[in-house]
Amino acid sequence: MLINSTQSRDDVLQSVYRELKRAGTDTHHAFRFFTFATAGSGHGDPRVRMVVLRSFEPDWHFEFYTDARSAKIEELRRHPVSESLFWNPSRRVQLRVSAASSVHHDDELSNKRWHHVQCDNQKAYASPISPGQPIADPSDAHSWPEHIDARHFAVVRSRPYAIKVLQISGLKHLALEYSRDDVTGEWTGSWIAP
Repeated sequence: MLINSTQSRDDVLQSVYRELKRAGTDTHHAFRFFTFATAGSGHGDPRVRMVVLRSFEPDWHFEFYTDARSAKIEELRRHPVSESLFWNPSRRVQLRVSAASSVHHDDELSNKRWHHVQCDNQKAYASPISPGQPIADPSDAHSWPEHIDARHFAVVRSRPYAIKVLQISGLKHLALEYSRDDVTGEWTGSWIAP
């Protein structure tokens, strides 16, 4: 368990912060892979996918990398809010994080992050075929140009404004809700019915 009923709301928030901070650097942490949801195009249907947490900063901002041609980029440009779901099965805790999310492509931030992407991992952002495009054979998606560059590399940076914590605990689940008016402001939280 990550939280218990004897902890203060501030102590729970600090526990959540520490776990997310660890996940930003620990490739084996359960929060490293998380679900990221956006409002899709058309009728705004929800779209959800797994992404990899690349960093978590002291101001609660977090980032992941993606192909700039992916559908989530256009969705975020149209409606720049997201919901992220983190789950740790060993601690039986779920975090739902609502955030304002921005896209960084071919700018100072994305260029800086590109230099941290290891050699072969750069291929994930260099396919000549855009994500989601029909292909005749699976191998078509695995051909890369001889020179790999950052032209399709993007960073999604999220600034949380609401967090819901759910601790699964037999019949006595625990839940808290936190929010802040300004993304750099103080969090306020309360216990809620799970």
